[in-house]
Amino acid sequence: MKKICLVTPCILPVPAVQGGAIETLVTMLVEQNEIAHKVNLIIVSYESKEARQLSKDYKYTRIIYMKTKPENDKLFYLKRNLLIMSVRPDYIVAEGGNYSSFVLLSRLFGRERMFLHLHHEMYGFGRILQTFGTMIAVSDFIKQGYAAGRKEVLDSSVVVKNCVDEKKFRKRITLEQREHIRKELGFREDDFVAIFCGRIIKEKGVEELIDAVNRIEEHKIKLLLIGSINFGLEGDSDYLQRIRSKVDKSNGKIKFSGYVPHKELYQFYQASDLQIVPSIWDDPAPLVVLEGILSELPVISARSGGIPEYLEGAGGVLVDKGNAINDESAAADFSVKLEREILELYYNVEKRNELKELMHNYGKDISVKKYYDDFTQVFTK
Repeated sequence: MKKICLVTPCILPVPAVQGGAIETLVTMLVEQNEIAHKVNLIIVSYESKEARQLSKDYKYTRIIYMKTKPENDKLFYLKRNLLIMSVRPDYIVAEGGNYSSFVLLSRLFGRERMFLHLHHEMYGFGRILQTFGTMIAVSDFIKQGYAAGRKEVLDSSVVVKNCVDEKKFRKRITLEQREHIRKELGFREDDFVAIFCGRIIKEKGVEELIDAVNRIEEHKIKLLLIGSINFGLEGDSDYLQRIRSKVDKSNGKIKFSGYVPHKELYQFYQASDLQIVPSIWDDPAPLVVLEGILSELPVISARSGGIPEYLEGAGGVLVDKGNAINDESAAADFSVKLEREILELYYNVEKRNELKELMHNYGKDISVKKYYDDFTQVFTK
């Protein structure tokens, strides 16, 4: 049975007790492998006591925990590479981080045994192409950007779409629970609540969304912000302070919960009426889109990166963002478009119900099993 070593950036732990898209995806692969056991997994991860304790239950996965982070240890990559060499995997998969640190491993194991699981936009520069023999992209948008039209790169690349744990986000709450959550947040039962879930950073378009909601005069339209600047870790920034200031001035229209543990998120989706994903950068494939689909929420999203590929067939409203990431005028125009689409879905109940039905049907095909099968097939063909 093949031994596959998944090397995380070693910033957050696996299992994903502190969140993180990459860490969450790796955790799902590990847990599904405990059921299907098509391969033996080796995970290189940053250590936490909680993650280490949970990992003791895994039978078919070995987790190599690094006690330091790359930025705090000059010898980090040497130590990591020596540990990987000692377990002699059949394949090595870079899940992010410093890709140049894999050059030595590529020379020792051979380029054909090196895989790049690309979760972000990047071009296939010479040294990267010489290091990795196969690229696994999270969207065709990422694949096309990496290949830049080169046939040999396209031929050695494959798309494996992301996934979320369908069991978590297909959970439903009672009307009493919904009312309780809304009351705790300061919302009324007849409010129309839009939810944003993600990192509170400029690239995610949070400020443009807040401005859109603050301009809306309909007092029943509210916004729930969930997230932090650095996943489950504490932190602050000038941008976050600006967001907090605008929330404080919203007269209760906007509530900011901060970070919410992943296992509790489904309740907040279920207590909402609409999901908004206003990314103003080229977002490769945010997991929150899939969370919204499984929660059967109508989705308003920026036409950003790989997002349209994930919403194709699921409905959803796509809004052109233009160059909002770099141009204040474009950002203001994007905010106005968001405002218009929020109002459209608020008043058009029939359209909302149509989108919910599309989400329901599309969500039937989302599963951790499918993601695991698609991923492992790359190595077991």
